[in-house]
Amino acid sequence: MKSGQKGFTIVETLLLLILLAILGFTGYYVYHSQKQTDKTLKTASNEQLATPAKKSSTNKPDTAAAEKEVNDFYAAYLKATQTDDQNQSNSGATNVVAQYGTQNFINNYPKIQNRGYDPVFCAQNIVESISVLDSSVNPSGSVTVNISRQGYGDTSTKHPSVTIVGSKIDSISCPTP
Repeated sequence: MKSGQKGFTIVETLLLLILLAILGFTGYYVYHSQKQTDKTLKTASNEQLATPAKKSSTNKPDTAAAEKEVNDFYAAYLKATQTDDQNQSNSGATNVVAQYGTQNFINNYPKIQNRGYDPVFCAQNIVESISVLDSSVNPSGSVTVNISRQGYGDTSTKHPSVTIVGSKIDSISCPTP
């Protein structure tokens, strides 16, 4: 500003207008964004209230999945034990137990040195096949699957029970002879 003159120069006025425009635009943008967010939340809330609540069936264990897990385990275990018998080892069976079992089952799985009595099949002789008899949900939430085993010369009517926790084998109970 020149000495003796009163008022603002054109540059100062333009800078003030630009600053006010930026502040105005920023305020409008924030206001508009907040309004959109509120509208979206209100719509989602109304849709949620309008939709009846579905009963969750995930709390109940799936017996069909447990039976499939037992069938898959025994098929893999049978194949591994046959290979182990040919190789005179136990590594294949141990690997199958580690893949399908909980830590409890793995810790309690005996390391079979001889191929006599097999605690997974609950049999002294060679097992040809396993089939599921029935399954039930326990009060603890685990699933017990009762199986039938058929072996060479096996006439036993006592069948092992397999307990499934989550999707893993937790224990196998052999019937006492």
